[in-house]
Amino acid sequence: MFETPLTAKRQRVLSFLCVLCILAGLFSVPVSSSAQGEAVRAFWEINAPPERGWTVGDPMTLQLRAIGPQGVEVVLPELPARWGDFEVQSQTLLEPVQQEDGQISFTREATVTLWAPGTYETPEIAITGRDADGETLEISVSPLSITVVSVLGEEDLEKHDLKPQASLPRPPAWPWIVGGVLAAALLFLAGQWLWRRLHRRRFETAVGDEVAVDDRPPEEIAYEKLDRIAALDLPAQGQFKRHYTMVTECVRTYLEGRYDIPALDRTTGELMIELRRARIDGKVTVALRALMQEADLAKFARSRPPVAQARDAVARARRLVDVTRPDRTAAGNEGEATAP
Repeated sequence: MFETPLTAKRQRVLSFLCVLCILAGLFSVPVSSSAQGEAVRAFWEINAPPERGWTVGDPMTLQLRAIGPQGVEVVLPELPARWGDFEVQSQTLLEPVQQEDGQISFTREATVTLWAPGTYETPEIAITGRDADGETLEISVSPLSITVVSVLGEEDLEKHDLKPQASLPRPPAWPWIVGGVLAAALLFLAGQWLWRRLHRRRFETAVGDEVAVDDRPPEEIAYEKLDRIAALDLPAQGQFKRHYTMVTECVRTYLEGRYDIPALDRTTGELMIELRRARIDGKVTVALRALMQEADLAKFARSRPPVAQARDAVARARRLVDVTRPDRTAAGNEGEATAP
């Protein structure tokens, strides 16, 4: 059976349409992530080396950059502190920047150091991303080669003979002798001046003490001091240590003037022994010991007794003066005092 010209023409048209469909199907296949990844390029950059070149211990600024079209997101991983042979001193992830051609630049900047001479390459690093359609990208970056030379030059590495020991001239001795004599003279003059100054101060203090001597009886002086202590009302201000110190020093000064014993230089126990030798009534020494022990707690143990009890210490000290003053002692027994 022979085909008509019209039938052959239709077959050619149908064949042409089939070829167009096949070609359309091929061009409509979505681009794979690896093909899209080729649109993003990543590379290393390094700052210019010194005139001599990179040497051991020099800080080098590396930049890992990735550049891609709009809508691409790139993740530049953080470098470890010990990155292969490199020591990472610091690193910063910079904000993405849009370039003049409309592409986006991603940058991580790091300051690194190498501690031995030689030629090094940056270790392999994995860079991932995502395109505008959400497809995952795997981006490769070529390593960067860096050559580090020794800090020492060739002339420093050459072997040299040891130099002979240097001999220094011995300095003359007369400056040391003169200096020592002058220093001794200055010390002697300074000692003379200091001794005269101290001697003059002692004399002035002694004269001032003689002029300021209080000839009143010890009990009158004690009463006046106790009145001043009571007027200060230190317990109400929380100053218990100062209050008890003033009360006990007043009582000790009175006992020293009354019985001619070194009461100010004695501990509480030693003072009790001195008072027994002075034949003070036992009830008086018991009351005095209680006052002294209460004061020791406030002064040394930082005890805080009730305010009323601390105020009453002035009244108890006054009663101790009352029962031990001369006009209250028994007739014919001058050194003995009776209890209140």
